[in-house]
This record gives sequence, C-alpha cells and structure tokens, in this order.
Amino acid sequence: MNSTRIIPLMLVAVISAGCSDKPASEPPKPTFRPEVFEPVNRTATELQSAQDVGMNRQRFGELLGKFATEVSLAKDKVDSDREQRVIQGYSEALQIYKDAAAIWDVKLQIPAMVDLAQEQSKMKVAAGSVGSIGQFTDFKIATIHGILLNLYPEGSTGIDDYATHYQLPVTESDGWKTIPNDSVELIWSKARTKTEEVVKLQKGQ
Repeated sequence: MNSTRIIPLMLVAVISAGCSDKPASEPPKPTFRPEVFEPVNRTATELQSAQDVGMNRQRFGELLGKFATEVSLAKDKVDSDREQRVIQGYSEALQIYKDAAAIWDVKLQIPAMVDLAQEQSKMKVAAGSVGSIGQFTDFKIATIHGILLNLYPEGSTGIDDYATHYQLPVTESDGWKTIPNDSVELIWSKARTKTEEVVKLQKGQ
C-alpha cells in the first residue's frame, strides 16, 4: 500500500472517531439534599424542646428569631420540587409560631389593659356616665377567664383573626370576648404537627 493511500485512510479514521464521541451528559440533580435543611431541623427541634421544659416570652422570641433566620437561608438554596415542599412546610410552621407570639404579647399586656380601663372608668364616672363601674367590673372578670379579644370600653386587641383561623373556643360574657389562657400552647401544638409532617416529607414518607 503506497503512502498516498495511507494518509486519507488515517484521516477518515480520526474524523470517524471524533464524530462518534458524544458529549457526556450532566449527572442528574439530587431531588433532596438533607444538608440544606440540617440547620432548620436543628432550630425547629430546639423550639420544640424549649416548649416541653417551659420558657418565657423572651426566650421564645430568641428561638423564633433563629428559626426564622434558618428558614430564610434555606429558602435561598432549595431547588427541587421536594425541597420546595419542605421549605414551604417550614414556612407555614414559622407563621404559626409568629401567630402564637402575637397572642402571647396580648396576654402579657392584659394587666396594663386593666389599669388603663380602670382609669377610663373613673373618668366616665366623674363625667356622670351610668353603669361604667359595672362595665369595668365585667371587663376585669373577663380577663381572669381568658385572653381578651376586645378592649375597654370598645375596640379590638387585634387577635380576632387568629381565634378564627385556629378555631380557638371564644367565650363571650357581658359583651367581653376571650379565648383560653392556654391558647399559645394550643397553637404550638399545631406548629409541632406541621413540623412533624415536614420531617416525614424529608424522609420520603
């Protein structure tokens, strides 16, 4: 075989080899990355543990802030549909905790509400208002039985929507509406249930 024939054959072989090489396909993206949610899981567990042993409003606020931060950080990292569903569940749990915090704040403000109502009642009596003492007394009694939904002499404490949304029992007496004193704990239980659902989703259940 002469050299003039060898060279074209070699060129054909090289070209054929080059054409047969297909670009390597990208590896499939993982549907779920546990490491993305480890900080969120940790702070969620910390919140639940604190509920079990008891905590004050300040401690709850600190833990809630940590949980909110980790949820926000994880939200920027999620990719797959499963990860989106996990972070959505955690976002819902976070909102439940925030609603519980709002109710707790109202509960803590009740003594100040009573003091203000008493001053307003005295002013109404001085102005000749009939029945203001009885109205204030009914208001004060209502605070003993639960967390107030309305103010003295009128107005709202701003948590009516939470009572409706979480189906908290509302007691009405002489015009004053209250929800149970343990409403914060009742809402916490809903946040715990939501968190447990998220954990199962992470495990593929």
